[in-house]
Amino acid sequence: MLLRTVVVVFLSASFAGAGAGAAQIGFKQDERALVQKYKASNAKLEQAKALFAKGKFDQAEAKIRNCLEMFPKNPDAQYLRAQIELRRGDLGPALASIEGAERSFTEVGQLYSFTHQEMLNDLRDQKSKLEESVRAAEEEVAVLKGQPRSEFSVAATAAAEGRMQQDKNLIAQIDRQLENPVPQTLDLPAVYHYIHGNILFKMKKFPDAAREYQETVRLDAGHGAAYNNLASIYFAAGHYQQALDFLSLAEKNGVKVNPAFKKDLEQRLAGK
Repeated sequence: MLLRTVVVVFLSASFAGAGAGAAQIGFKQDERALVQKYKASNAKLEQAKALFAKGKFDQAEAKIRNCLEMFPKNPDAQYLRAQIELRRGDLGPALASIEGAERSFTEVGQLYSFTHQEMLNDLRDQKSKLEESVRAAEEEVAVLKGQPRSEFSVAATAAAEGRMQQDKNLIAQIDRQLENPVPQTLDLPAVYHYIHGNILFKMKKFPDAAREYQETVRLDAGHGAAYNNLASIYFAAGHYQQALDFLSLAEKNGVKVNPAFKKDLEQRLAGK
């Protein structure tokens, strides 16, 4: 539900296991350090989420602070903090937190795109050097096999062929990694827009809230609460047809709506 489900796609998909030697060719030490900080912060975030689920908001907030000390731009931590502040009615801080989460999500996504492209460039350079090494080994093996057979030539040939095979294996591994394109910028998760909308709704900024709810249902067509809030906003403004349109769209996407609310809207429209 949180960005973790997305961040794990664009961080751990290329960063996880970065210290695993040849299994993760091309990563730099600073990227590995970044991943370790992210993983450490997520451990605190998981604890915060568990406390939040139990209604222990003060303790959850303390874990969120720990999380953000480790990785200040952890979007999910900021998102969770926004929910706690919203529940408390601290709308100003909640708005700042959700906006911070959205900025961090975008920045972390841009960071990944940049480092991923940098990694691909490095891999291409490594592949070129490995291919040169393979060609040199092939020439060495050809020369050795052209010499009279001896204990030395057999051992040297086996060593050269071993290095050549190892390089070929690394080239195949690099080719698999190069098949992954640089990911495009990801949309914010629907739940970010929904919480943003709820904060704006509580602040009585209804047009702004409606825009956030519309983004929510664009990204998650089955988000029933966002449809309901949209219909409520337009109903309160006297725009009954638009309110009914959102309820109809919700039903089209498999979302159950309040039949009494829908009937009221239909009667109001019929009475005009």
